Amino acid sequence: MSVAPASSLLRNWPFPGIIPGTASVIYADPAWPFENYSRLGEGRGATRHYPTMSMDELRKLPVGEIAAPDCALFLWVVKSLLPEALGLIDAWGFRYKTVAFTWIKTRPSGKEFINNGFWVRGNPEMVFLATRGRPRRQSRAVRELVEDPCDWFADGPDAIYAHAREHSRKPDEVRTRIEQLMQPGAPGRDAKVELFARQVAPGWLAWGNQTNKFTPHGGV
Repeated sequence: MSVAPASSLLRNWPFPGIIPGTASVIYADPAWPFENYSRLGEGRGATRHYPTMSMDELRKLPVGEIAAPDCALFLWVVKSLLPEALGLIDAWGFRYKTVAFTWIKTRPSGKEFINNGFWVRGNPEMVFLATRGRPRRQSRAVRELVEDPCDWFADGPDAIYAHAREHSRKPDEVRTRIEQLMQPGAPGRDAKVELFARQVAPGWLAWGNQTNKFTPHGGV
């Protein structure tokens, strides 16, 4: 992972190794605050696996200062916090565009993974796409909708069927799809930044308190 010179960073800058104003792509899986309504939920919830943040704490992160003038934000969202997710996009200085990806979780057997949910038994998770300026896409083959289960990975369909792994771990395929979709920014403004990362992916700058949790032995 590249590391920015200390002299280039702002005082009290919370993102060491990331130069302000250089990211053409930001990929974030925030530590959303969750409310559990039973002791069983507390045992299975996010707080058991990683520290969460309040919405106020998330809004105060200067994510917009990471972004280049033309930047795309890919944001994992929680279905029970969709209004808050839209507010967070606005607080970070981006404009909501669409749902970029939908992850349909499956078990290794191929059967769908069913969560407990709040009102109904849930499964999919979504990634919102938001922009600032005019970031450009480089591929029109990354489709919005999946039409045939046999076509799960052809040409990058929106609905990604992938095995559910460790708690909150997202499929690496999403990161690959982002790389396929987005055109690199101008030199010096072409960094790809992953926030709340749990591994360090090749070609990406990673920030978070668990960046090596799922990184292969020896790093990248």
